[in-house]
Amino acid sequence: MNENVLSNKIQVVSIVNNFDTYNTVIRNNKNINHYSLTIFDNTSKNIGISTRYNSFINSLQPNDDSWIIFCHQDFGFMEDPLSKLCTLDKNFICGAVGAKLKRGLFVRNSKLFTYKRFFIGEIHQGDNSSDFRKNGKKLKKPERVETLDCCCIIVHSSLITRFNLRFDENLKFHMYAEDFCIYARKNFGIDTKVVQFECFHLGAGTPNDEYHESVEYVKRKYGLKKIISTCCD
Repeated sequence: MNENVLSNKIQVVSIVNNFDTYNTVIRNNKNINHYSLTIFDNTSKNIGISTRYNSFINSLQPNDDSWIIFCHQDFGFMEDPLSKLCTLDKNFICGAVGAKLKRGLFVRNSKLFTYKRFFIGEIHQGDNSSDFRKNGKKLKKPERVETLDCCCIIVHSSLITRFNLRFDENLKFHMYAEDFCIYARKNFGIDTKVVQFECFHLGAGTPNDEYHESVEYVKRKYGLKKIISTCCD
């Protein structure tokens, strides 16, 4: 396949505040660096991720025909994702890891629950390092989830264009992925799936005050008592 044609099949969009990390994980990663790479430089001004992603979306042309991978600067592929993306239904939002509830009887802290949150999709997770541990349920086929983890959100350009999908810019650095999935499902009936990639994530986020404020904002927005997320709320 012509290299220019191949590069347009996938567009990788990242916000960067550490170019050493980005270069190691994405720019010099042979599994992904032959595709179109878009960088938003946040080293001098820390602009919200949703605003950055929407800026990219607004630049899409009506005839654009590509998978858009919105990913963190420290999220990396250990395989070329195109072979799996080419088999997917373009009418879903996809990602590498997500969360869902499963019904049953579960015991936690000596209490009985009728449901439990599961982390879907296996990932090599670091603790802000490359000392990885495997985390999540490995999948044999794509599986529906409630929401995606923000480390990797994959949407086909045609779906974005058809429904005018955008990220909520009130959510600058937290919960924008969860909101994106909930909004698409509630307003347009678009489901979200996790696809099993061989992948890794260097960082392990720590909830802060802004995170908890973002959780409460999303709850109020949709009238939810709880958000099913890879992060605890």
